[in-house]
Formats: sequence, C-alpha cells, structure tokens
Amino acid sequence: MSWLPNALTLLRCFLAPVVGYLMIVGGPDALVLALGVFIAAAALDGLDGLLARRLNAVSRFGTLLDPIADKLLVLIPLLTGAFLLSGVAASITALFGLAVLALTARDVAMTIARLTLPPSPALAVMPLAKLKTTLEFVVVPMVILLPFLRERLGDQLTMTIVLGALWFVTALSLWTGGQYAARLFRRTS
Repeated sequence: MSWLPNALTLLRCFLAPVVGYLMIVGGPDALVLALGVFIAAAALDGLDGLLARRLNAVSRFGTLLDPIADKLLVLIPLLTGAFLLSGVAASITALFGLAVLALTARDVAMTIARLTLPPSPALAVMPLAKLKTTLEFVVVPMVILLPFLRERLGDQLTMTIVLGALWFVTALSLWTGGQYAARLFRRTS
C-alpha cells in the first residue's frame, strides 16, 4: 500500500489536463464535469498526503511530485481560462493573462529549484505557501465557471470578482516566491 499516495499524486497530474480539455469543450455539461474533476483532484491533494503519513510512505519522489501536481492542477485551468477569454475588454484579458503569467513564472522557478538544488530546509513548504495553494483551489473553480458567471452576473462584475481573487493569490504567490528566494540566498551567503 505504500505506493498508493504516489499513485494518487500521479492521478492528479493526469486529471489536470482533463480539466483543461473539458473547459475547451465548453458547454454546461462539460464545465460542470470539469468542475467535478477539479474538485475530486483537489480533494486527492489532501488524501495523498494523509495516506503518505499514515502509511509511513513519505518519499523523495512524492515530496517532489506533490507540488508539481498542485501546480499542474492550478495552472492548466488558469492558462485555459486565459486562452478562452473572449468578448471581454482587452485590458481585462491582459490583466488576467499577466496574473496567470506571474503565477506560472513563480511556480516554474520553484519547481526548477526543487528539482535541481539539493534538499534544503530553505525549500521546505511554508505554511503561507500552503495557504496560497488552498486559495488557488478556490480561484480555479471561478475560472472554470467563467462562462456561467459572465452570463448570470455580467462581464464587469464577474471579471472584477475573478480578477480581484486572482490578483490576491498572485500577490501571495509572488510574496512566498520572494520568501523562498530570500531563504535560499541566506543559506548560500
């Protein structure tokens, strides 16, 4: 059973593109299914960690793969949402895209650091970074449901809410990225 936590983490990696694909397919049924797949994959995030600790199956592979699965599960729907924005003012689309680009850059940098640098307490997951991931798991459903929200609330209100939430998470993400960079810099100086 020690393989189960890593199997669940791998499953999350594979479910992330499914969410993006269903968003592209569009339509009410596909978007509801995308939301369901996302929620199930997000729930697996807690379950894989819990099982790893309970089964005493914490591994270097799982420790590296878990944040990658989180990043895929967040970034694929966000990138898809940015791609699908249509009928919205160019400035709003640009603000959305810029936030997604900043999140992507930070997450890619952190992933590269974790994969290429020797294990270090400076790279240990901070509680604030866990909060950031949790808040991303709240923002992503908003992005998945953008077509519904835009239809019911209108473009302006929907995009104000979604952009506000997205930029809050982006600011928190950049802050935690800066904290990791500072911790790494202090360890090497």
